[in-house]
Amino acid sequence: MPPPLILSRPRSGRVEGRPAARLRSAFFLVELLMGVLLLSLAIIPLYQMFVTSSRTMFYSKLSYMAMHVAREELEELRQLPFEKVAGGDLAHDWAPVSGRMLARSLKYRVPEGVTSKLDTEAHSYPKEYERIQTKLEVSEVDPPDARLRKVVLQVRWQEMGEAPKEGDAGQRAALSRFETIVAAHNVPVPASP
Repeated sequence: MPPPLILSRPRSGRVEGRPAARLRSAFFLVELLMGVLLLSLAIIPLYQMFVTSSRTMFYSKLSYMAMHVAREELEELRQLPFEKVAGGDLAHDWAPVSGRMLARSLKYRVPEGVTSKLDTEAHSYPKEYERIQTKLEVSEVDPPDARLRKVVLQVRWQEMGEAPKEGDAGQRAALSRFETIVAAHNVPVPASP
């Protein structure tokens, strides 16, 4: 007659001829594998969230820097005499942002030979601003008016890679466009007929 089925472990540590330690180690291996599986299922989405949030923070930082450059350039134009803006000398094609902040307005506002406290490296754009480029167009308004000029400022920035090293392949660029009107307040208004 076969031995009776044992549902509980006897005190001797043996179950149906196998040592209890071997049975416990097999159960531990299954527990370990299930734990690793559950942990990997939790870590993969967390890693993806981390990568996505890091990329989004990088893009938003560049977007903020580009808006800062646009605001600075438009503020600089507002400080200049109307004749300098209306002459069209300030218009330029795509150029990277570098050098001193407010350089143009200082050029026209500070007399020759006078050194300014703003003439320091501390007031220069950081190197990471070189990813940003601006383009400025100055034109007459429609209908033409001697007291008004239309200013269009375009700002673009490179979000991925470094332009000199990687070329244009695999890069993502963004563009913003700002339009404003600059007015001369000292030009007399023509008399109406």
